Parts: sequence; structure tokens; C-alpha cells
Amino acid sequence: MAESLKSDKETVNSEAEAVALSSWKQRLGFTVLPSSFIWLAGLFVLLIVLWFGRQLPFFSYPLKSYEILSPVEKVQSQQVERVMQRFVGQSFWSLSLKEVQSQLVAIEWVMRADVSRVWPNRLQIELIEQAPVARWGDNGLINHLGDVFYPHELGDYVRLIRIDAPLEVRHQALEETLQMRKSLLMIDKMLVSARFDKDKSWQVVTADGLVVYLPQDWQSILQRFVKAYAQLKPQDISKAVHFDLRYSNGFSVSYQKTQ
Repeated sequence: MAESLKSDKETVNSEAEAVALSSWKQRLGFTVLPSSFIWLAGLFVLLIVLWFGRQLPFFSYPLKSYEILSPVEKVQSQQVERVMQRFVGQSFWSLSLKEVQSQLVAIEWVMRADVSRVWPNRLQIELIEQAPVARWGDNGLINHLGDVFYPHELGDYVRLIRIDAPLEVRHQALEETLQMRKSLLMIDKMLVSARFDKDKSWQVVTADGLVVYLPQDWQSILQRFVKAYAQLKPQDISKAVHFDLRYSNGFSVSYQKTQ
């Protein structure tokens, strides 16, 4: 019984102290804030400190060095060096990464550049080089995304399929050329060039010199031609100079002139 009375007395005292504390806080205008609000407020203060800290000389070091993370084959280190020397010595935080990326992409054979800061004074650079899939006209190359670029030299890429078409239809021209190549391989013909003419027709040339004329909507017509080609006599195939598939109900064949 004595222990029970003691426990009840302690409970009453605790409640009284809590009431007194609450009354004291109310008189002082003090309000207990939720823990989540305190965390948000702390984060806000931290961001403010960091932002102002970036403006301070001891926090904003000058850019000292850079590192190329990705291996490169066509891009020369001297080309990257010439670009980056324009930025070395500038403020690490004030430096525009977009400007760095823009100037790196302007380097021949660079398709994309990703740049990131490494505190306190270094940049990391990842370069993605162009990967051409076809030639574009006399001096250009086109990559798998349909981007056309003009290197100083074509090198071994001169052996790629050549595409001649207006620049505004480059994506369509690339896609259709690759489709034609796949279809012609079914009759053992290697496509070497494709030209999209002003009348929206195609002229394609194979490695053995055979010329094929195609209409704008050539897909089903070329499929029928591939099937018909297999039925032609070998002597007729050997003499054929070009096939004109721009007819609605068939195609014409031109043969070599006999001496």
C-alpha cells in the first residue's frame, strides 16, 4: 500500500512539473518545433553558407588541372590542352561547365563531352568520339544519330557507303540507305553509294557497278525485285547495267552494248 501511494505521488509530481513547464514556455512565447522543420531549417542554413562561401577567396580555388577519364583514339591530347588552357586559372566554382563542354565538342571527332567538378581545383572530363556509319557527300561523315560532321581527312572511312542527299533529310536518308543495304545483300550485292535526287527518287550503286533506280516509296518494290532477281538468267545478270524500278507494275533492264 505504501509503495502504491508513493508511485501515485510521483506521477502527480511529474504531471505537475509538465504543466508548470508548459505554462512557463507559453509565458515566454516559446514553441516547440517539429523535428522535420528543424532539419529543413538546418539544410537551408547550410545551403546559404555554401553559397556565400563560394564567393570567398579561400573557398573558391582557381582551377589547377583536369583529367580525361575516357580513352580516346581520334582526338589528340594537344587539341584538348589548347581548349583547357583557356580555363585553367579561372575560379573553380564560377567556371561555366557548359562553356567548357561547348568548346570541347567543337574539337574535331568529339561527339559529346561531359564535364564535372572535383573539389577543390580539378575537373573530370569524359569525351565520346564520333563513330561514323557512312560518308556524307564528298567530304562529310554521318554518325548513327544522323549528325553530319566534316573532318579534315576521311582516312579509312572513305570506304564507307556514300550518301548524297539534302541535309534536312539526313536522318531519313541514313535510315533508308541502311535498309537498302540490307535488302541488296540478299542478292549478294554490296551497296557503295545512294543518292536522293530532287524528284525524291533514289539512285543506288553496288560494288560491281550495277545501278538501281528506286521511287520514293521503294520498300515493297525492292522486296519484289529481290525475289524476281533470283529468277533471272545468269547471262542476263552479267550483262545488266542498271535496273529501273520506278514503274508501278514492274521494272526495266538496260544491258551492256555489244561491240
